[in-house]
Amino acid sequence: MARELSREELFALVWEKPTREIARDLGLSDVAIGKLCARLQVPKPPRGYWARVQAGQTLRRPPLSAFREELETRRLEAARERAAESLSKLQREFYLAALADLSGRGIDVRAAHPRGSRLPDLDADLAAQILLLIQGRAQDWVEEGRIATRWGTSVQSSATGLVERLLPSARAQLLLFETEGARHSYVAVNTG
Repeated sequence: MARELSREELFALVWEKPTREIARDLGLSDVAIGKLCARLQVPKPPRGYWARVQAGQTLRRPPLSAFREELETRRLEAARERAAESLSKLQREFYLAALADLSGRGIDVRAAHPRGSRLPDLDADLAAQILLLIQGRAQDWVEEGRIATRWGTSVQSSATGLVERLLPSARAQLLLFETEGARHSYVAVNTG
């Protein structure tokens, strides 16, 4: 094949003529065309489609649905945009406390400092570390006086909101928040 077919070109081809003909025209096997369709998520006509066309039936071809990778990319971009919204004063304090703990462990967190009240675009591993620290230490930071507030439902909700906003940036981790009588778990999406 002289050049790579785009997903749209392949879709048009497989709905214009049988796979055997496409394969012959392109100098490939029909199995190779089938594998290319699977890799690019291009739907092929069902078994018997071409016989029905030859018999004079007018059949509709399905629309080319969105590529799963494109959908996932769009979903992650939307989640990152939501995460970039302004942090509350309390969320910023939790976030900075996590950065201070990581910095104290010798981890370079300069790129992770918020821009004003907005979250930066974080490395997946660093985001996961920040989430784990907030999960495990938020109440301790309040009780130790590092964050000037009293631990309660609204403070915990603020920390939970921060976790939810950081999740799209974090490498897959199981994150748990325990409240009195309830356990909430979150699974970060894998971006790396």
